[in-house]
Amino acid sequence: MSHALEIAGASKAFDGRPALRRASFACDWGEVHALLGENGAGKSTLMNVACGLYAPDEGSIAVDGQPAAITAPADAARLGIGMVHQHYKLVKRFTIAENIVLACRSALGVRRPRDAAEAVAAKAAEVGFDIDPHAVVGDLSIAEQQRVEILKVLLLGARILILDEPTSVLTDQESVAALTFMRRLAEDGHAVVLITHKLREVIGYSSRVTVMRGGETVLAGAETAGLDAETLARTMVGEEGEATERHTRQLGEVRLRVEDLSVRGAGGIGVDGVGFAVRGGEIYGIAGVGGNGQQELADALTGLRPPSRGRIAIDDDEIAGRDVPAFRRRGMRAVPADRFRTGLLA
Repeated sequence: MSHALEIAGASKAFDGRPALRRASFACDWGEVHALLGENGAGKSTLMNVACGLYAPDEGSIAVDGQPAAITAPADAARLGIGMVHQHYKLVKRFTIAENIVLACRSALGVRRPRDAAEAVAAKAAEVGFDIDPHAVVGDLSIAEQQRVEILKVLLLGARILILDEPTSVLTDQESVAALTFMRRLAEDGHAVVLITHKLREVIGYSSRVTVMRGGETVLAGAETAGLDAETLARTMVGEEGEATERHTRQLGEVRLRVEDLSVRGAGGIGVDGVGFAVRGGEIYGIAGVGGNGQQELADALTGLRPPSRGRIAIDDDEIAGRDVPAFRRRGMRAVPADRFRTGLLA
């Protein structure tokens, strides 16, 4: 049987710096194929070649056993290749239906949001997504936006789906739902490429795995069932990591103290009477199902959202309700969940 997608000898350099070095990849119909590697290994670059965003300096592509000339995303779409990028390609002010008109007008023959809404509703029902076609994309959660992107490539006729780090900004529950859906797509006959650097996703959800390192393919199409996390990690980094042990350490003074903190959220109280203390030398975990106040708490702890009640002190300096520069002067920093939307002025 022919491979669904096969890339052979792909090389790509940017300003003389090689990102791909004669890399290869092949996935089959009916499988979730994990493309594993560290950040910067070349995974996304290789798949951007497959979907027509980058032209390779050398190498060849075949789709369903036939040589393919892919010089633009439209070529990939005609061949049934669709990619859900790590940063979604959606217009936040548009409704879902309006985004579908923008992306799929030619393929679907729809020119009005009303017609697109019918197509979205039908495809959503087919794949089991609960989506309102008239919802504004900017009001959706990250997981809901991802479903819109998946619907978009399916409506464009994609049989080969490439998902770039699809769980990077999802909660654990959302990640399980997304990965389970990908496996269901494969069982229905699609070829699914899962770009990831998370070993548990590879072992738990893929049929085969290809590993990249430094722009090269170092393990091609191995059966996942015969591999363990240690072997994959060693292949991914190129050396055996040292075993680490948890050591008991002497904790320092309290650096961050939160007392009786309440913060309003979009739907009412997001945080209600929370208190904790973090000492120097410790990692303090805060766990919970998504949507239970984590974002409101993080906003309050960085000065983005003033609390309605309570105390925040950094090194005994009361700082609740002050502006972001005041928090920064006290050494507070944050890595937001959606780095592209919140952490950058793109």
